[in-house]
Amino acid sequence: MRPIRFEQHQHLDGFVYVYAPGDETPVELHWPGLYQDWPDHDRTPFTEFAINNCEQEEMAVYFGLAWHLTQGLTRYAIPIWYRDPAARSIGRQPELVDWEYIVDSETPAGGERVVGFSRARVSGSDHSSSAGLFDVHAFRDLLLLQQSLWDASSAINLFAVRPGAHRRRRLLNTLRSPLPPHLVDVLDKGEMLIDVTIGMDVGTWSSLTVAVLSDLQVRLDELASAFEERVTEYEKSVPAIRDVPGFLRAIRDIAALD
Repeated sequence: MRPIRFEQHQHLDGFVYVYAPGDETPVELHWPGLYQDWPDHDRTPFTEFAINNCEQEEMAVYFGLAWHLTQGLTRYAIPIWYRDPAARSIGRQPELVDWEYIVDSETPAGGERVVGFSRARVSGSDHSSSAGLFDVHAFRDLLLLQQSLWDASSAINLFAVRPGAHRRRRLLNTLRSPLPPHLVDVLDKGEMLIDVTIGMDVGTWSSLTVAVLSDLQVRLDELASAFEERVTEYEKSVPAIRDVPGFLRAIRDIAALD
C-alpha cells in the first residue's frame, strides 16, 4: 500500500485538492489473475469495476473515494469528450451543457494539472460543442460511464449538489452560461466538484481533484486513511483469491461498497 495524500492548491474562489499519485499508485500488490485469461463469466473485473491488466485495483480506490466523498448529495456527471458513447453505455440521454472542468492528464504535478472550466468539446457528433450532464443514481453509473471512455486518458466531472429540481436547474443554467463559470457560481458551501482523470497511455497520469468552497482537508485526510486501511487488508488477502468472483468481492471491499 502506498499513502493516499490530497494536497491543497490555491484557487481564486475556493479550495482545490489534488491526489496525483504518479507512478506511486495506491495498490502495490496486484492479483495475478489480472494478467491471465479470465474464465467465461458474465461478471468480470472490467464489467464490474472498469478494471483490466493496466488500470488495475486502483480504479476501485479512485471511484470509491469519489463516491463516499459525495454521500448525501445528488450527483451529476460529465464524461469528457465521449458524450454519445457514454449515453449508450449508461442507457439514457444527458442534458446538454457548454462548460466542463478540465484537468491536464499530461501534467504529473498536482496543482499544475488543473485547467478549470473550459468550453466543451465532444467527439464528432451533433452538438459537438456541448458536453453531456448525466444523472448519476448509483455507483455502477460511474463505472458504466468510465467503460465508454477508453483512450490515451479519460476524465469524468462529478458534481455533487443539494437535492431538488430547483438546484438541478440552477446547475444546468450555470453550465450553460455565456461566460466561463467560477466555482462560486457552480457550487454552494457543502457541495463539491470532483474530477476523476485516468491516465492510460505512457505520458498521462491519473488523479482525483476535489473543488469546494470551504476547507475539506480534515475530511479528506480521514477518508484517505480509511481507504489506506482497506488497501492494506486487500493486499493481505491477495494470495487467497482463487477466481474472478473472489476478486470482485475483494474489490467491493476496497471501494467500501460492503
